Amino acid sequence: MRIQDDGPGAGTFKEARIVSYETMSDVDTGTNPMPTVAQAANGLFIRKSAAADSTARVWRAIADDRMIIMVIFTGDTANVFTGWMWGDFYSHLSADGYRTMLIARSTENSSSMGSAPDMFSLQQNNSFTTALAGHYIQRSRSGVAGAINVQRTNNVGQLSSNATIGTLGSIADPNGEDGGRYLQDFWLHDRSTAPTCSIRGRIRGIYDTPLSISGRSDLDTMGGVADYSGRSFELWKGLGAVGNGMWVETTDSLDTSS
Repeated sequence: MRIQDDGPGAGTFKEARIVSYETMSDVDTGTNPMPTVAQAANGLFIRKSAAADSTARVWRAIADDRMIIMVIFTGDTANVFTGWMWGDFYSHLSADGYRTMLIARSTENSSSMGSAPDMFSLQQNNSFTTALAGHYIQRSRSGVAGAINVQRTNNVGQLSSNATIGTLGSIADPNGEDGGRYLQDFWLHDRSTAPTCSIRGRIRGIYDTPLSISGRSDLDTMGGVADYSGRSFELWKGLGAVGNGMWVETTDSLDTSS
């Protein structure tokens, strides 16, 4: 990936520009950009701060040798993170050589979470009719060169509304019948390759939940059981809105695809 952080655009030093490439020959030159120039001439945008000054901004990140997810309190909305990611997703395509994804803002120099969607501020719902702004995969499953714009969903039928990532669920925490706490993957849908809307894969290391997190605090932790045995998770709140949140895996056991 190439991050241009020298105040390149209308956002000046409040934002950086980011583009992914299949190969790079130097710091400025690469092949097969993601997004393509036709899709986004200036790439995507990482919002760092509401002002180009020396104010310290809280940030968090999870990363391994395959990907990074980062969130930042920019100051545009009090106690709300903006976020971006780059790297491998978990692919359902065997030997997927193009399972790289970039998620970041699609609008430059905007303080609005809604009008400049990023990884956490935009809506995800059960509609597969359109792709999501700022969500790109390196190539379709056909392997033809050229980034594709994809859709991201979760099981919104169990949520209180089809709103932003990590919205307050409508099910009590813990679940009444078994005392369980449930996690949900964020699915990625290819809308460019027939048959369209297929599930290409899922984002690694982060999970939504249909259970309400209103009674939980930021950075609460829990251990996994059953399919998640031996894993641990941390709750990040303030994603897209003050009350929203997601569970982040904190053990070195993120699922990897071939």
